[in-house]
Amino acid sequence: MEQLGLGYAEVLAPANPKLVYVSISGFGTTGPYAQRPGFDVIAAGIGGLLHITGAPDGPPCKAGVAITDVCTGLYAHGAVSSALYARTSSGLGQRIDVSLLETQVSVLVNIGANYLMAGREAKRWGTAHESIVPYQAVLCGDGKYVIIGAGS
Repeated sequence: MEQLGLGYAEVLAPANPKLVYVSISGFGTTGPYAQRPGFDVIAAGIGGLLHITGAPDGPPCKAGVAITDVCTGLYAHGAVSSALYARTSSGLGQRIDVSLLETQVSVLVNIGANYLMAGREAKRWGTAHESIVPYQAVLCGDGKYVIIGAGS
């Protein structure tokens, strides 16, 4: 928008101080990848989701839906809702920047915490879970699968 002469700080906010402006990009508005286009599968690959998704002995695997896109939209929704609420008391809008990569890294918080606190690198588990059993798809004698998820 800045390239079109419609920058938030320079033009839009001064024209309408109550404006809530959200920008969704692949890699953020600054940094070495800022000008690159954003695609769900690329952000998921760089962010680590593909590293932990798929069969244990198989290649990286994307999720069945564009989960990074969906979660980024949900994060933007939450941020816009918060900005609208804040505006009721401040009278001012806000600029919100959300990126696919930031979202992807954030949704892998447990994976990152395991590595940072225990030095354990995540791996692919297929449909199984690292620490909950049974919690996976099981092939039955009739050739069909049953999904089991049990807690303590």
